[in-house]
Amino acid sequence: MNSSSTQRHAFLSYMHEDREQVDELQEALEAAGILVWRDSQDLWPGENWQSKIREAIESGSLAFIACFSKNTEKREKSYQYEELTLAAEQYRLRPPNSSWLFTVRFDDCTIPEIGLGAGRSLESVIQRTDLFGANKTVQTIRLSQAVSRIVQPASVGNSGIEARAEAKLASSNGRTRAETLKLLLRDPSGDIALEDFMTSIGADLREKLSDEIAFPATLDAPSRFEFAEAWIGEVRKYEEVVEPALDLVRLAAIYGKPQHNAAWERFMRLVASQVVGGDGNQVLLRLRAYPSLILMYVACIAGVSRGNYSPLLGLISAVNVKHASGANGSVKLVLFTNVRAVAENVESFASALAKADEGEEITSELIEGLATKSIGGRLTPISDHLRQLLKGLFRDDFADERDYDAAFDQAEVLLDAIVLDQAKENGRFTSWAGGFGSYTWRHRHSEHPVELQMRAELDESGDAWPPLLDGLFFRDKDRASAALLRVNEVAAEVRQRHW
Repeated sequence: MNSSSTQRHAFLSYMHEDREQVDELQEALEAAGILVWRDSQDLWPGENWQSKIREAIESGSLAFIACFSKNTEKREKSYQYEELTLAAEQYRLRPPNSSWLFTVRFDDCTIPEIGLGAGRSLESVIQRTDLFGANKTVQTIRLSQAVSRIVQPASVGNSGIEARAEAKLASSNGRTRAETLKLLLRDPSGDIALEDFMTSIGADLREKLSDEIAFPATLDAPSRFEFAEAWIGEVRKYEEVVEPALDLVRLAAIYGKPQHNAAWERFMRLVASQVVGGDGNQVLLRLRAYPSLILMYVACIAGVSRGNYSPLLGLISAVNVKHASGANGSVKLVLFTNVRAVAENVESFASALAKADEGEEITSELIEGLATKSIGGRLTPISDHLRQLLKGLFRDDFADERDYDAAFDQAEVLLDAIVLDQAKENGRFTSWAGGFGSYTWRHRHSEHPVELQMRAELDESGDAWPPLLDGLFFRDKDRASAALLRVNEVAAEVRQRHW
């Protein structure tokens, strides 16, 4: 993003050897809505670079970010030193302790001793940000927040007015909503705006999912094939409706903090408002849980990918839904939303859906063959379909497909463990608690399947196991261990039955 030197902006000062790291930093700042000025983009051929940079610093730059690396130590001459001299002059003219000058390190280097007047220096006075190592992402976000408060003070005020306006202006375009969510997650005072934003998304989804014309509770289908076509058609319509929210939930699970869980929980309650009960065809009524199931899978995969499990409390384990008939009380969403439940009694239809993912045409012969078992069906068809459906969403989060598959397996095991734990907690039996994810067949020949690997990690980490630290299983190691052991027992039964 280029900017005129008369606009409020952040000025990036750096060695040109570090331009790749600076490009990455600029992308992060601009994602936070910060205008960036740098010489490689904002100087035209033939312009007096010294006067232009001085103008940028003196007239419009409300944040000066000096970037350093070991490349700085190697250079005796650089235009950056001229920029730092101009910045030091400006620093002397500003009020003491003013937040204007930032230092960034791209590696473990020494910051130059630039004098700032009154015995102060760049190295000793200015708090630095280290954009390397394990905390690079966190530090980048914190730097963006600090700069944004200076360059765009109105957007992060205590009232959150601008954040709310941003949320209201967000269009139905998924990318626009994702950018809005990123801004709200970065805003330390934007919790109310974030909840308003997610509530508006959830309410919009609830309205669409409650459309009895698009998603009828009864169906007149004289043949098995016609019913299968209608069922698969509804699955795909549900996927189309929920698609704009997928990246939002992914971002929520990756970057969400404990204080955001109220927003996630309210969002999920709205989406799942018609999951339990109701009058009509039970096959179609059970399918109403499918949108919630998709979102739960997205949340769990994203949480596993970043080791951030706190958002799963708001998106999965803490979510209660009321019975559609108006009966008193509520039930845990996870006890009614899983890969077996949504396709109970129509597993042949789900197998056809999974086969279609591989390019097979859905014909009456295929449906009849799967129903009569003359054609082999899938053992975990909905899980297989979700694995394929969500792969593209996570293409930038994993190095390759093997990493995605490993995270998908862990996510399914964790979901099954949460279900079993919640079932025990609520004294409720659920016949589909665990053992129906594709991890069962993927690890059928392993002496240490994924669920036992995760239990071994729990035993080794103890109370420091990341899901426990983030609040899952009520931070009770014994509960988590018992749930994972039960997952293994059910999965072993499934594997023995089929293989």
